[in-house]
Amino acid sequence: MLSLLSKFVITMDCLPKGSDLFESYIIRNFPWLFEFDVPYYLPIGVILQFLTLVSTINWSYSDLFIVCMSIYLTSILKQINKKIEMAGNSNHLPIPFWRTLREDYTRATRLVRSFDDTISSVIFLSFASNLFFICLQLYNILSNGVTSKYNLLKEMCPNYPSGPLGGYEQIMYLLFSLSFLLGRSLVVSLVAAKVHSASMVPASALYNIPRNMYCSEIQRFLDQVHGDKVALSGLRFFYVTRSLVLSVCQLHYYYFIYLNQ
Repeated sequence: MLSLLSKFVITMDCLPKGSDLFESYIIRNFPWLFEFDVPYYLPIGVILQFLTLVSTINWSYSDLFIVCMSIYLTSILKQINKKIEMAGNSNHLPIPFWRTLREDYTRATRLVRSFDDTISSVIFLSFASNLFFICLQLYNILSNGVTSKYNLLKEMCPNYPSGPLGGYEQIMYLLFSLSFLLGRSLVVSLVAAKVHSASMVPASALYNIPRNMYCSEIQRFLDQVHGDKVALSGLRFFYVTRSLVLSVCQLHYYYFIYLNQ
C-alpha cells in the first residue's frame, strides 16, 4: 500500500495540467513497455497492475511456503529427539531399540533430503531475491540522500507536495520496505535453519547416555549424526544454517558501510 501511495503521490506531484492521473502513473512506472511504441489503453494499465500484484503475492508465498515446510520437517526431527531424551532416562534398553531409533532418524533425514531436492530451487530464488531487494532498498535510501531528492522534486514538480504525508511518502515506503524485508528474510532464514539445528540435537543427547547402556548402535548413531549434513539448501550452493544467517547479516553490514563511504 505504501508503495502504491508513494508512486501515485510522485505522479500527482509531477502531473501536467489536463493529464489523466492513471495514464501518467502507468507510463511513469512501466516505461519499458512504451519504449516499443505500444499505445496506452486503460485495459493495459489494469493488466499491468494486476500482474504486479500477482508477482508480489507469489514472492511472499514462496517465503511462507519455505517456513511451513521447515516447521513440518523440524517437528519430525523433534519427535525423534524426544524419544532419545526419554531413552536416556531409562536404566537399560536393548540394542534393537537403538537400532530402530537410528533407522527412524535415517528415514527422517531422507525425508529432509527428498524435500530439499524438490524445493531447493525455491529456496535459492527466495534468498537471492531477498538479498537483492534489501541491497536495492539500502542503495535507494543511502545513495542520493533524502534531502537532495526532495529538493529536486520541488524544482521539477510544480504540485509538490500533494500527498497526505507532506512529501515523505517515498522515504516512509523505503524505510518500511527495508524493515519488512529484513524481518521477513531473518524469519525465513532462522526457521529454515532449525532443520539443521534439530538434526544435531541427538548428538548431545546420545553423549549423555549412561556408560552401562552404551553399545555399538549408539556409536553408529553418533557417527551418522556427525557425518551427515542434514539441512535445507539453495540448489546445494549453500546450506541454510545459523552460521549462514550470520554471514548474510555480515554481508548487509559491509554493504551498508560501503554505501556510507
